[in-house]
Amino acid sequence: KEIELITSFKNLRVFLETEVNSSLSGYDFIVIAVGAQKEKKLDIPVEGKPKIIYPLSFLKNSPCLKGKRVVIVGAGDTAFDVARIVVRNGGKAFVFYRGDSGNFRANPKEVNLALQEGVEIYTNCSPEVIRNNRITFSCGSIEFDYLVPAIGFEKDKRIFEIFNVSGDELLEGNVFVVGDALNGMTTVVEAVNSGRIAAEKILEKLKLEDRAWFTVDFYEPKKEALKGDNRFIVSESSLCQRCGEKVKG
Repeated sequence: KEIELITSFKNLRVFLETEVNSSLSGYDFIVIAVGAQKEKKLDIPVEGKPKIIYPLSFLKNSPCLKGKRVVIVGAGDTAFDVARIVVRNGGKAFVFYRGDSGNFRANPKEVNLALQEGVEIYTNCSPEVIRNNRITFSCGSIEFDYLVPAIGFEKDKRIFEIFNVSGDELLEGNVFVVGDALNGMTTVVEAVNSGRIAAEKILEKLKLEDRAWFTVDFYEPKKEALKGDNRFIVSESSLCQRCGEKVKG
């Protein structure tokens, strides 16, 4: 619904299946909000041709998992997303993490649900070497059908080179960098907040901050009789949430 609303504006243009390979001209400001989309690679020796699948590919197009043993390296939300998909599709999931459980990046609720669903978790185990379908950790070794290194994401610096910015500052010249593209892996709340800050600064610089809130009317008061307690609710819903004035129907 939110995407439908945003793309309904006549003064907004969306370009799909488009790569930016050179700096853009003719714009007052540019906002880079591409996230931290570069998967970190498992930097250990690999012998043979083991089946290693990185998380994004695994989550988009999982292989047949029934009866398969899947080793997941890492303990973030992505790692447990992968693990729970494995067990729900008839496989066996083993999560290995180099630190202790107190340092898991994943939501504790998701970790508990994973345990209830049959995911096995091993802590203080650092990966050392992969030989064919066996991976050796500091705590022992295990055979696998698929290995998923879910060890995090980092910023892809190529986009910053195109626009000649460092990617470490919110604003450089007329280029804003926001969200995980600026801060690395954070929470949705932090990412959205930096985007809002950038939007407010752009409006301020363009002298539009006083007229930017609701340039069109999104409120459509319900056409129903005002009765009893419902009278207050309906009348309140017709007011602008920012200025308190009645919105035109």
